[in-house]
Amino acid sequence: MKIAVDRKINILDFLLEKLGYRSRTKARKLIKYGTVAIDGRKIDRSDITLLPGQSIEITHSKPPGPTLPFKILYEDDFLVAVEKPEGILSVSTDSEKTKTLYRNVYEYVKCCSKKQKRLFIVHRLDRDVSGVILFAKSQKVKELLQNNWGKTEKLYYALVEGCPNQKEGVIKSWLLEAGDYKVSSIPREKSGAKFAVTHYRTIREFGRYAILEIRLETGRKNQIRVHLADINCPVAGDKKYGAKTDPIKRIGLHAFYLAFTHPITGEAVVLTSPMPKSFTHFGSRPRS
Repeated sequence: MKIAVDRKINILDFLLEKLGYRSRTKARKLIKYGTVAIDGRKIDRSDITLLPGQSIEITHSKPPGPTLPFKILYEDDFLVAVEKPEGILSVSTDSEKTKTLYRNVYEYVKCCSKKQKRLFIVHRLDRDVSGVILFAKSQKVKELLQNNWGKTEKLYYALVEGCPNQKEGVIKSWLLEAGDYKVSSIPREKSGAKFAVTHYRTIREFGRYAILEIRLETGRKNQIRVHLADINCPVAGDKKYGAKTDPIKRIGLHAFYLAFTHPITGEAVVLTSPMPKSFTHFGSRPRS
């Protein structure tokens, strides 16, 4: 759609007038998502004053929704699950407020539903961990999920240094976080410690490395990373917990399976994410 400017006017007022919008916010979104051009040049500002003789081109009369740089695995009126890439925070920290998975998903959900004002994260993955992550669209749904989180089945792939002495087994310990934010295993209960149980089985071995399937019976901070270091098989790339190598330039953990009962409908929900290509490629080309 091309429209000629016939008088001096602010770009927002022009869009409101020509498109019949009642909301300046809606007009701003058109500009934000690059759908408005002046004399063939796209604009990203809403404080521009138009002059007679200029030509305005609008490629979409409705603001497009934000595009997510990752896959949506599941969505309904109550939940949304996505495939988290490595290298992005799940939620904000003191040093990073906006470049987070939560912010991306929130903007998407808010844009798709005028009624959706809030979003709630149900669980978290570390910055360099990829895979399935779940959000709730209300506080009630979040609480229902978290109250039954122990019944949720959570599976991970772990690329580790070394191979376990036993092909499969269970690791149990009390986990205690120290003042440096590092979590350690301790042999018995202590104030502040949390009991943790991790199941593992070896699914592939190659050279100095192995890929394990991990099932969490509990969900403690850094649980997998600590427990695998305890059996002398630290997660590859995880220097914090003893890894000596970084073959895929990230921590070798991927949350590939999440299964739970839908807190509202009662239906069984199973979410899956394939093993990252870096894991597969690395596994097929052993390194010495």
